Amino acid sequence: MSGDGAFQYVPLDKLKIYQNNILFNRILRRLNFSSDFTLSEVPGTDSVDIGIMAEIQRLTDLSDVGISNPLVKQTIRYNGSGQWVNSQLGLDDLSDVEITPATLQAGHSLRYDATSSKYVNAFPFLDDLVDVVSSNPQAKQVIRHNGVNWLNALLAASDLSDVSITNPQTGETLRYDGTAGNFVNVAASALNILLNDLADVIITSATTNQFIGFNGSSWVNALVALNTLSDVTIGTLANKQVIQYNDGTGQWENILAVLNILSDVSITNPQTDDVLVYNGSTWVNGPGGGGGGATTLDDLTDVVITSASQGSILNHSGSTWVDRLFLEMNTISAPSDPGAGFVRIYSKAIDGNNYGLFIKELVGGVVEEVRIT
Repeated sequence: MSGDGAFQYVPLDKLKIYQNNILFNRILRRLNFSSDFTLSEVPGTDSVDIGIMAEIQRLTDLSDVGISNPLVKQTIRYNGSGQWVNSQLGLDDLSDVEITPATLQAGHSLRYDATSSKYVNAFPFLDDLVDVVSSNPQAKQVIRHNGVNWLNALLAASDLSDVSITNPQTGETLRYDGTAGNFVNVAASALNILLNDLADVIITSATTNQFIGFNGSSWVNALVALNTLSDVTIGTLANKQVIQYNDGTGQWENILAVLNILSDVSITNPQTDDVLVYNGSTWVNGPGGGGGGATTLDDLTDVVITSASQGSILNHSGSTWVDRLFLEMNTISAPSDPGAGFVRIYSKAIDGNNYGLFIKELVGGVVEEVRIT
């Protein structure tokens, strides 16, 4: 009640109610406008006042409280504009929590950030767990227990519960020991396993130069054939075919061998009696005789025909082949011996002024020289 006798609302923080003070025939009152409201016994002189006092029963009766459509789990919080209002309380409303909506993602948890002294949203790490110590993690490491904590470390074969490795040596393999119930290290020679022992390998009468190839169901031994290579296509085979690369298909293919497949030959519209003539860079086809080739003996650069007649022969003069009516022989002082089945005829000096015609032949394993007279 104000000084002029009118009732007024008072703030919630001006009320002081003590549990042990709540007794029958008590009212809220304050001695002056600077004191708090307290529960006290109704004095006889206040009987008239009690009949006209307003009873405060709800939060909404307070002047600085505004309640609108209250819901389960809502709280009363100060809105910064002089009112206590009802609203849902979120994690971000806590003073030591800072959630950044722009970075918030599914799977985030609240992790303590020592820099800001707040819990912030972030993905959890293994190292956040109290029983995990992750230090300088590397590729292929695993988390394994050391008896106290889970630590990151590389895993070795000997770390597996069903593997027992003793003094390993180069070239050894792991083999299952049915007695021990473990995989143990043994020398490769002790395995006594052959290629044909494998379930998907079939070896039949292996021979030199065979290889192992997959036939669609098993690995089998076979000789290497051109048609088994991925970049070779063999069609119907025929005599005189060759393998040539086809730019269009990207395959080596069998074709008949023709002149035009050679890199320095260019055949264009070939005709009967055409010949190949070298044009300085490529062999090209053209009419016979039209390419500057020789058509007679005398056209050859190392042949000189002077007066050929019936019975003439070609004899080398020492620089060119010339026509002769007879065979001219050079004088040989010491001709070599002929081989078996051959004779050697030659001119040989008899004395300072005379020459004779001789023949050498192999007779009974002995070379004999005879003068022809």
